Amino acid sequence: MTDIKAMSAISKTIIKMTALAAVCGLLLSTTYVISHGQIKANQQAFEIRQLQAVVGDASITLQPAGEHYRLLKNGSVYGELRAVTTPDGYNGDIRFWLATNMQREILGVRVIKHQETPGLGDKLDLAISPWVLDFNGASLTNHRWDVTKYSGDFDQFSGATITPRAVVLAIAEQLAEPALSSALDPEPKPVDGSQQ
Repeated sequence: MTDIKAMSAISKTIIKMTALAAVCGLLLSTTYVISHGQIKANQQAFEIRQLQAVVGDASITLQPAGEHYRLLKNGSVYGELRAVTTPDGYNGDIRFWLATNMQREILGVRVIKHQETPGLGDKLDLAISPWVLDFNGASLTNHRWDVTKYSGDFDQFSGATITPRAVVLAIAEQLAEPALSSALDPEPKPVDGSQQ
């Protein structure tokens, strides 16, 4: 008889635990469904704020074009923001955003991914060093595109030449390419939802 009572108590406990797990699962699923849209919208708004910081002008609107963005100012094409990756970093790929106007002058550069040595090659990160700000206003015609060690106009880091040189040469290569913005859809569709 005690075995039956023990089995009955165990069965009741299993049923209660299963019901509790089902309720918790339902609550988690409901929370996900309710908050997923808002989380995605918040992530997109954060990304746009980050990209706006590269451009440096709040009056410029971003229009997506694949991995790149067309920059619009007062409804007209102003420039572009493109993602660039160079495989030539000391410890591998360096990924950054490069914003230029239509005259191919740099509006801003921000490194978004690297594996460079902390305290040495990581000075390309704006949170650590203002080095990337040296590119603002630069173009192919007003700078020598290499680091100072190789007679260029851009500083290398003390003890680290490969990392800054990789970025400098990748930027110069991008500036030599034609602007992407001229080939994009002439009807702007701003990313921030505002009307032109």
